[in-house]
Amino acid sequence: MKWLPLGDAALVCETGRAASLARRLRENSPPGCLDVVSSYDQLAIFFEPEDGGTILDWLKKEPLSETADPPRREYRIPVCYDPEFIEPIAEQLGLSVEEVISLHHSARYRVAAVGFSPGFPYLTGLPKQLALPRRATPVKLPAGSVAIAAEQAGIYPTDSLGGWHSLGRTDVALFDGTEAALEPGDEVIFYPAEISLPEPRTDTTLAVEDPALEILTPGNITTVQDLGRAGHRHLGVTAGGVANPEAAAATNLLVGNSASAPLLEFCLQGPSVRFLKDACIAIHGMADSRVGSPQFVHAGDTLNLVGRPTSSYGYLAIAGGFKAREFLGSASTDVRAGLGRVLKKGDLLDRGTPTTPSPLLSNQRVYWPHPKSYLEIRVLPGLQEDWFSSLAEFYEELFEKSAHFDRTGARLDGPSLSLHEKRELRSQPIAPGAIQVPPSGQPIVLTAECQTIGGYPVIAHVISADLATFSRALPGTVINFKKVTLAEARAAHLDRQQELALLKTGLELLKK
Repeated sequence: MKWLPLGDAALVCETGRAASLARRLRENSPPGCLDVVSSYDQLAIFFEPEDGGTILDWLKKEPLSETADPPRREYRIPVCYDPEFIEPIAEQLGLSVEEVISLHHSARYRVAAVGFSPGFPYLTGLPKQLALPRRATPVKLPAGSVAIAAEQAGIYPTDSLGGWHSLGRTDVALFDGTEAALEPGDEVIFYPAEISLPEPRTDTTLAVEDPALEILTPGNITTVQDLGRAGHRHLGVTAGGVANPEAAAATNLLVGNSASAPLLEFCLQGPSVRFLKDACIAIHGMADSRVGSPQFVHAGDTLNLVGRPTSSYGYLAIAGGFKAREFLGSASTDVRAGLGRVLKKGDLLDRGTPTTPSPLLSNQRVYWPHPKSYLEIRVLPGLQEDWFSSLAEFYEELFEKSAHFDRTGARLDGPSLSLHEKRELRSQPIAPGAIQVPPSGQPIVLTAECQTIGGYPVIAHVISADLATFSRALPGTVINFKKVTLAEARAAHLDRQQELALLKTGLELLKK
């Protein structure tokens, strides 16, 4: 098998037995393997950039024998078809609404892959008469949406942005927080039915026993985050975690926490909070004299993190870290997956026990560079690089990070990128840093909470060392993309790791 780079933290190959080999690799994976994902005829293995060479050597030497396919399971799934949604689809296809519904539920489907979002099944078997290109621009689709795109069918387990066309909704739960209901090889039959959408789940996100902090105003998309949950991409669960790992780690280290301790992340505008206990805290992401040094607060003190942002993502760390319910081994919030939620007014948060009795003195400071108006972001070639007629334009022209961004990705304003010819891409494994180009021609850089499988062509891939730099860039930042080699990408990653290690060592020395 020929393995190709998927950025600098994954390898991908084509094989007719992707699902079987993925199971085999998950059962007997090389050291350093973080996860294995299959999609149709592609297989991807994920790792830290420094482990890429070792894993490739193992893959070349280790014969990959297939495992036996598990017995096929058949699922009958009810669908409440919505004529209002179907009417424009039927018009494009030259069919009646009734014909679209009949064609859709008369077919037998097979699960080819699970991904995009937790439990999302990619289904083969869609009648050719229903083949329809993806939308030019993704739209918000509610949980339970039964949808089609290209020659595929699928079901959205949670509210999501997607480029597929919805036919209606189902009430079948596809992900329970730990497992996906459907697996590759399962068979699905849809049937028309009236449905009752489930009641929202009871919120058990915050593990509050002895609260240390109260949210007075929530700010913008304030969530509990840590360094993420590796190992669950094959369920459709992204690794997630903080959008800017370097800043989050440093903010934690300032108060004596481990780099991976849960902290609060906010987007551009932070929350206002009241402390219910004495604490040591550190903040990042705004123009404030307190940034870069630990601060001691008393019970009853308030903190307002509304100010001029210096980063798209800011952080509030507390000695001991914040407590929140863990899902799949991580306290990180993944709203799209239904793992935790955005914080709201009145929420109380508990904290853990500080690991060091005496963090840095408040007059000791770590200085952060000022935000730049121009960035050179290094990239590796995307798997579909040769599809684009505007490749030279991508590297020679300038883009701007738009105000349309969230934890899944950021749109770029700039030249419209075009293909040599119009074509559809069968959904494939994807990773943070991928630069997808939807039919609109405006690229999207995928970030921490991106989908695990995607269907838009990838022109390039931001290297791991520069992804945090891109994520923290403010809207309006001008960006130029520079192509580098895989060896250069891995060297840059090691440089960043060494910088963080030096910071940690320096902070430890200052405490003595």
